Amino acid sequence: MYGGGGIAYVGGRIHSNTISENSALGQESCGGGLYLCWGTIENNTVRANSAGLSGGGAAYCPYTIEKNKITGNTAYHSGGGLAYCHGTIQNNMITENSATGAGSEGGGGLAYCDGMIQRNTIIANSAERDGGGLAKCNGTVQNNVVAGNSARYGGGLYQCGGAVRNNTICVNQAEKGGGLAWCNGAILNCIIHGNMAPTGSQTCYSSGPTYSCIQGWVAGGTGNIAPPSAGFVDPDGPDDDPLTYGDNDYHLAAGSPCIDLGANEDWMWQGMDHDGKPRIFPASGKFFWCADMGAYEYIPPGIHSLRA
Repeated sequence: MYGGGGIAYVGGRIHSNTISENSALGQESCGGGLYLCWGTIENNTVRANSAGLSGGGAAYCPYTIEKNKITGNTAYHSGGGLAYCHGTIQNNMITENSATGAGSEGGGGLAYCDGMIQRNTIIANSAERDGGGLAKCNGTVQNNVVAGNSARYGGGLYQCGGAVRNNTICVNQAEKGGGLAWCNGAILNCIIHGNMAPTGSQTCYSSGPTYSCIQGWVAGGTGNIAPPSAGFVDPDGPDDDPLTYGDNDYHLAAGSPCIDLGANEDWMWQGMDHDGKPRIFPASGKFFWCADMGAYEYIPPGIHSLRA
């Protein structure tokens, strides 16, 4: 196995670069943009790179990957954007990447990334087979927006075995499991809404969610709700088209049924939502100090949080 069409075997920080249109050639190649880089990767644009095997954007980069734009990368086997990157992956835009092989392991956006995956925007990625957004990522997946991804199985997430908590998983498409498929870790405090599939439009062959907002949900479970709308600010954007994902606003609007109905966990007291605001904020007046469902905590206009 070999790779690194753009950057490989770098041990220091990689920041503020444009890494584009590189290729790791050959059926066993990985990391079209970056390969085996052992430092923090931040504030880069990683665009239109390709790999014959895994990690069109980056592969086997084990440290923090944050605040990057990872877009339009491709891999034949797995991880169009990122593959086998086991450090913290946070605050990235991961969009329009693809895993293209008919017999691939999938993960249009991310595959086989087992560290903390948090506060990312994972939109409009695709996989020929499994996990349009994420596939086989077994770390904690929290506070992400996973929207508009597509695959045969698991439009949003496929076979992610870690905790899936406080994510907004919307408008993903698949044949089975529009939102999630074969995800067997805890599914908590999520909004799973507007996903599409002939079998299991929202979830399929996955753990029973708790304290989540799930469209059309009739299977019970502690704290789950099934309102006709999740109460987003503007889920179809200014163009009134929910399938043009870039302009959709999945923040919670005032009066959303998802406000203050999540379950509190210890990490939340010092934790942040997708925007870097407090993960627990008493917004609705219905309850006191309860987390919201989804990636965003609702904070009423005119109130300034302690972190922003």
